[in-house]
Amino acid sequence: MKKDYSPHEIIFRDKKRLEEEFEKFENFPPDLKTLKPWVILAGHYHNSRFRLSKRFPDIYENQKVKLITFVRDPLAHHLSMYKFGKKKGHDFVKGLSLSDYLKKDSNFLAATLECTLENYKSRIDGYFFAGIVEEYEESLRQLSNKLGKAMVEKIPFENQTNSNMLYESLSEEEINLFRESNKLDYLIYTYCLTKLQSNVV
Repeated sequence: MKKDYSPHEIIFRDKKRLEEEFEKFENFPPDLKTLKPWVILAGHYHNSRFRLSKRFPDIYENQKVKLITFVRDPLAHHLSMYKFGKKKGHDFVKGLSLSDYLKKDSNFLAATLECTLENYKSRIDGYFFAGIVEEYEESLRQLSNKLGKAMVEKIPFENQTNSNMLYESLSEEEINLFRESNKLDYLIYTYCLTKLQSNVV
């Protein structure tokens, strides 16, 4: 696996140094043509400066690359990110209550995957595989089958943030408001889930 994760403020606290690292990362993406067929390039492309199509301009048309993503229930994802951000001291949650944070970055998933209401189905269909975090074992089974590989015997679980208490602290109004503000994310998630379930044997 080759990592392609952008710099962040936890490592580079000085803003000038962070911007320098951003520019290095932005201007020197990996050359996809040099990657061996068995190499997995892994990264997060949620920062608007480093969207997948900005980093690799022909990525969605490149037939030699197999795009793989995993999506998660949008609210569960936000709760996990909030808890993770607070634990690590990230700027994106600094000074924000959970209620305030849930009002930020509406349709985060759609922005990250560069989806619109008009193209989200074709965008997801363009991926070699879209897994579901809540259906992790089944997702890995189907991905293994598509790759012609044996299913792993023991599935590792890392970076877990049990967010049940955060969910229980939300009011019905807050949950409904989040769902209303993230309609596109839920359409994407539901579409990916339906595709996965349609292949369950």
